[in-house]
Amino acid sequence: MSFQTNLESLNKVARKDLRELSWTYAVLANEMRNANLADDNVAADPPVVPDGGAFAKAWASLRGDIVTMLDTCAGNAVKVGKAMEHVVDTYSATDARIADTMRGLTESLNHTPSA
Repeated sequence: MSFQTNLESLNKVARKDLRELSWTYAVLANEMRNANLADDNVAADPPVVPDGGAFAKAWASLRGDIVTMLDTCAGNAVKVGKAMEHVVDTYSATDARIADTMRGLTESLNHTPSA
């Protein structure tokens, strides 16, 4: 029974929790992408320099790094979730009772029937 319970937990993490985590990272990445200020406003921030402002350059670089990191985290959460789904599906396929239980749990997590 503990094996089935562990598979149920793993199934939830793989099919629900990691998807939600990935979505959260993706939303944050989009927010950072959209956090660009108008060039005129950024150039006006201290210290003002003729070529657009040291702050503007530093912020653009930092924002780019943060977006890259968040996009990577979102993608990694999806990859880990897919790997965990494969583990759950592989183990549950060896036991019809567990497979039926897991199908029902997956349907409830996704709110759509599984094929």
